[in-house]
Amino acid sequence: MKNMDYNKWANEYLAEAEEIKEYIGRLRNQVKEANAERKKELYSRITILYSMYLELNHTGKYLLERGGESYGEQKAIA
Repeated sequence: MKNMDYNKWANEYLAEAEEIKEYIGRLRNQVKEANAERKKELYSRITILYSMYLELNHTGKYLLERGGESYGEQKAIA
């Protein structure tokens, strides 16, 4: 039961990290067409979101290891 909770949490963290990563991609596309002021805003948002992405990704991988899986094993299962 203990491993199940860690794996569930890990998957939730990793799924959220992927959503943020995709959103960052959409913001980067907006940068291409933005004026200078808007670019500054977008880069600021991207920086904050990327920090969140890294934290979620790191925590998700840590939780997988605590649950007895490695990140590579989890990717192979999916």
